[in-house]
Amino acid sequence: MNITTLAAVAAVSFATSLGAYAEGSTYDYAQPVISHVSRAAVVADLNAARAAGALVNGELSYVAPVTGPTLTRADVATELAEARNNHELLRSGEFTFAEPIRNGSSRS
Repeated sequence: MNITTLAAVAAVSFATSLGAYAEGSTYDYAQPVISHVSRAAVVADLNAARAAGALVNGELSYVAPVTGPTLTRADVATELAEARNNHELLRSGEFTFAEPIRNGSSRS
């Protein structure tokens, strides 16, 4: 295939692909926002949140919610030791849910 044929095929492919972009290329203009809450109601909610201390002022004042029981360092160390003894640890870098490696051998 010479360069002229290749260039012609590329040009035709490019020209035909432009039609796919032209079909649904309408732009939906932004619609005006219609609020169903009055400004006074919003200000009242804001003042109530301030009074209750439920307002967050930036990311430094954010306190993450507690999601469950926390483990101590000793608990984590104990779990790690049990997993090592039961050969339940996978080698570093493995993201599969394969069977644990036993006695240092792998099935590669």
